[in-house]
Amino acid sequence: MKFGTDGIRDLIYSLEFNPSNLARLGSALAGFIREKKLDHTVCICRDTRASSQYIQNALVSGLLYFGVNVFDLGIQPTGLFSRFLRDSNFSLGINVTASHNTIEYNGIKIFNSDGSKLSREDELLIENLFATMVDRISGIQPRFGEFRSQEIPEEVFDFYLSLITNDRYSDYSVLIDCANGAITNAAKKIFPTLFRNVIFSGDSPNGYNINETGAMNLSRFIDLCKLNQVDFGFCFDGDGDRCYGYLRGHLVDGDCSLALLCKYQQLVFKTELKGIVGTVLSNSALEEIVTSVGAQFYRASVGDKEVFEAMQRLNYDLGGEPSGHILFKDTPVSDGILTAIYLSLVFSEMLASNVDVTNIYVPYAVDMKNYKLKDRKPFTEIYELQKFIDEKKENGVKVVIRYSGTENIVRVHVESKNQSLINDTHGEIRRILSSAGII
Repeated sequence: MKFGTDGIRDLIYSLEFNPSNLARLGSALAGFIREKKLDHTVCICRDTRASSQYIQNALVSGLLYFGVNVFDLGIQPTGLFSRFLRDSNFSLGINVTASHNTIEYNGIKIFNSDGSKLSREDELLIENLFATMVDRISGIQPRFGEFRSQEIPEEVFDFYLSLITNDRYSDYSVLIDCANGAITNAAKKIFPTLFRNVIFSGDSPNGYNINETGAMNLSRFIDLCKLNQVDFGFCFDGDGDRCYGYLRGHLVDGDCSLALLCKYQQLVFKTELKGIVGTVLSNSALEEIVTSVGAQFYRASVGDKEVFEAMQRLNYDLGGEPSGHILFKDTPVSDGILTAIYLSLVFSEMLASNVDVTNIYVPYAVDMKNYKLKDRKPFTEIYELQKFIDEKKENGVKVVIRYSGTENIVRVHVESKNQSLINDTHGEIRRILSSAGII
């Protein structure tokens, strides 16, 4: 078992996710708890995939065998789960989810007791414990733990509702697309309290339709918002950590969300922002907006964990990714519900003041292409590729190439004000990657 950019993820029928391996991972987590001298209590939740219950059961068997007490929260979104952990006494939190991936994938995200994701050092320790678990458990007598159900306390929901500071929310209609995912129940509990008229979509999970709507089907989300003539809308992914918005015909992605939150920082945060953390994929237009208001902009590696670590190191208040992950100063993981509530403040103000999205944020043209891999050769070893990227940068074209941490693909991100330059760049990069045997 190996950790990627966001936990462990693979095809559900892979060798990684067989029952024996999953039980062994649960045992390794029990060993991790022993090594760290933590209390033998773990909280677990999952998304709506049919495979999530199977993976949870296998993991729990390994934990219980070595005396760890496991409390089951059922189906919960990542952000809410993280917030619950912060106010509880559990040693670890485990979320069985493949987030935005399609139904044939599943995954495991592991959290510290404060709701943050594990450090790379802790991930390596768990990988080592997993690899050596057979040797370690020989001769050890089982000490069975207990398995119990656990309800989310009302105080967690009260936190979100406490962010309502005026009655302007109630004047607007909103469409909420839950992606048939883990956010469905929480969204139905929270958003009707915020808005007078809420239309739900993607709110009928059946175990197999996760991510068929929502953040992974944005054209459908936009069409639904237009069809229902709502004032604005929000959609999420399978585990609810991504959030995209809709306002007056415009899609509001992660970069646009950061730009709007930056422009309306006094309204949302009641203070000026010191800085914002984006990623290497963040649009150059976002960086221009951040610096125009006198704040600093820093590009971290891809991944909300990387963004939050940079926010802490730099003492910045806000961060995020184009994919809809938005992080705030006191939230160690992206929380789609929290993002939607803060954006609602901004959207209601923009509607009241008749301000359009394009009055604030006009992104550079971007095109992302994914190619199936033949070989994960280090890009630094391909001289022709490095030379080409440097030449394009001088001509105002930004190129980011990276291997996916969750799928067997290479992602090629090209950005420019000139669309024809983007098309030409993609063609040449594909030729270079093919010649190098990568695709």
